[in-house]
Amino acid sequence: VSNQDIIFRGNDGGSGIVALTLDMSAAGAATFNSTVTAAKLVSTNGVLELDDNGSHNGVINVPAGLFINIDSNSSSTNETFRIAKDRAGTTGGTELFKLHEDGNLEMRAAANVRISLGTAGTSGANNNSNWIYGNGNNLRFNNAGGFYSWETSGTERMRLSSDGFAIFGATAQGAQNALTISQAGYVQARVTGTAGYFDRLGSDGAILQFRKNGVSVGSVSTFSGKLTINSTGTNLSFQVGGATYINMDNLRLYPQTDNSYDLGIASNRFDDIFATNGTIQTSDFNEKQDIAELSDAEQRVAVACKGLMRKFRWKDSVAEKGDDARIHFGIIAQDLQAAFVAEGLDAGDYAMFISTTWTDEETNEEKTRMGVRYSELLAFIISAI
Repeated sequence: VSNQDIIFRGNDGGSGIVALTLDMSAAGAATFNSTVTAAKLVSTNGVLELDDNGSHNGVINVPAGLFINIDSNSSSTNETFRIAKDRAGTTGGTELFKLHEDGNLEMRAAANVRISLGTAGTSGANNNSNWIYGNGNNLRFNNAGGFYSWETSGTERMRLSSDGFAIFGATAQGAQNALTISQAGYVQARVTGTAGYFDRLGSDGAILQFRKNGVSVGSVSTFSGKLTINSTGTNLSFQVGGATYINMDNLRLYPQTDNSYDLGIASNRFDDIFATNGTIQTSDFNEKQDIAELSDAEQRVAVACKGLMRKFRWKDSVAEKGDDARIHFGIIAQDLQAAFVAEGLDAGDYAMFISTTWTDEETNEEKTRMGVRYSELLAFIISAI
């Protein structure tokens, strides 16, 4: 009979049931009343449709692993596993997911694609879930509150912390033997050895350039095998504790504050000073007070000083050069001090005599070194001629 169904009936525990219906008006579509058990399910048109009793929800339950194989007979190449929406066959609708047999994965169904990891959070590119997000132009990663880490051979090599620090070689910013780059822009390296290497290859030139608001202020460079420090401004300044003490321009090296700093100290002296001209010392009447002629006692000391001139060799020079150490001429500071004492005067009241005491940093021993300002001493002796 045309379009009449074939119905298989039976008895299940005393109740009549329809076990199977073959719909002849639908080319023999079979409807089973319950579970179908088979060694293999073959679809000749390649379509398997699951419909949960008309609710349009399909469910696949497996008690163990689920295997989906593509190109199972190895008959073709470039086969794919695809998931789509609004599609009843192999075309149409929107393709959501494509896995190629060579392992390449595509997810580009819309302008914005997001993969959520762990807690789902809310939909869209929000910040309360872990996700990877791409929109065709940009690729973004979000961590809901922890950190990112990159490992090789099971060992963490790099971490991006939740507060924006990129950390290499450790798990916490500022750790020893690690490099930290902050989102504020500074770089911190804490190591037990050399903290940084800057290697310019090829010609001489800048190794480091320094800028303020995009404008160059100076550089550290190489020139003929030497390290050079360059300021692009009118001078180069040297500071201690945030205060400027020494300046240098293209003509001069000079202090920041007039008449305030010494060159060398009693315990750390310079050796020789090579100069085309001698030193210029201020002798302006307008900057002096208590101007007076020498007293009789002072004149007697000046006369005595003429006989205090001696020749000598420095002990350090003899230790270094032996008999080649040269002979010097001058006055012994202790003799000068004694000459003043002999006339009832204190040599410490006169700037020609210097006595400095300090504590040695290595031995913690107190040391004293005496000296003479020869420009003033010679002027003093000349007054007695």
